[in-house]
Amino acid sequence: MATFQQPGADASDGETANIPCWVRRQDGELFQVFAINCAHLGCPVRWFPQSNLFMCPCHGGAYYQDGSRASGPPERGLFEYRYKVEKGALFIRTGQLPTPGAQASLATRSKSCAS
Repeated sequence: MATFQQPGADASDGETANIPCWVRRQDGELFQVFAINCAHLGCPVRWFPQSNLFMCPCHGGAYYQDGSRASGPPERGLFEYRYKVEKGALFIRTGQLPTPGAQASLATRSKSCAS
């Protein structure tokens, strides 16, 4: 479990500027950085080392250590942040927000109105 500071945060944000995430070191400078939100409805998942699973307390969603879906109602794995490593420091690339449910695509529709 780690935290990063929300971009654009200021002093008045207090603790709410600190965003929790799960960081998994795969090898050397190769990481996976997951949002703590379940892909089902956004509840915070916890890591259970006994079972090597991330588990959601709300509806029983479970994820393998690589963030992929193991079981339960989530339709996909955990949201994974992009990152970079510079001079031994891990920087999380923010800007995309994790959303619950299946990943959606944006379709453009045109609608005409007759007056």
